[in-house]
Amino acid sequence: MKILLITFILSFFLSNSIVSAQKHQDLFDFYANKQIDKLESRIQQLANIANDDQEVLFFRTVLSDNGDTAFSIYEQLFIQSHGPLKKLVSEKLAEYYYARGFYIKSSEYEKIALTYIPLKTTEVLKSGDNIIKSRSEPDTKPIYKIQVGAFGIIENANDLAGFLQGKKLEVNVVSRNVGGNTLYCVWVEGASSFESTENIAEEIKEKYQLSYRIVQP
Repeated sequence: MKILLITFILSFFLSNSIVSAQKHQDLFDFYANKQIDKLESRIQQLANIANDDQEVLFFRTVLSDNGDTAFSIYEQLFIQSHGPLKKLVSEKLAEYYYARGFYIKSSEYEKIALTYIPLKTTEVLKSGDNIIKSRSEPDTKPIYKIQVGAFGIIENANDLAGFLQGKKLEVNVVSRNVGGNTLYCVWVEGASSFESTENIAEEIKEKYQLSYRIVQP
């Protein structure tokens, strides 16, 4: 009798966990498909859901205009969340640090987000307006770029680009909108695979003490 009771209790909690994990899948879908109107509408329908629901809290925060408050909530959720939500929170923290010039810290969170992508996949991870590709299946085209800086003032980006061009590197300055801010990014031409591009990036880092992130425009 005790065994049957324990089995029933375990089954109850497991089934509830599964339902709980799936009940906000629509929010993830709206967010992934950039259906902001539908996301806002659904969040309004969930207005009475308490903030201890991590998924609803995350998407409420995504729609908020208070960047500092959002950052605090993302930090809290990063500690508490797991799975797909952990990935999204990591991406948001990466965007926050990147927009403020903390590129190494941003890269750390991007790497955490990438751990939630299956190893054998061609899926891409969007971070702001940049796209970072999984290492598992390199492309045949030379599309990878090495970002060695991002500046709020274009003259600063041009200065770094000019320095690297003087070192016989192929460099471009491109503008990107990150978190509502325009940044001027310095991109060095990479190679046809992530691994080869990373080797080039490591050489640049060693020679010129420049932090980097690998992007796919």
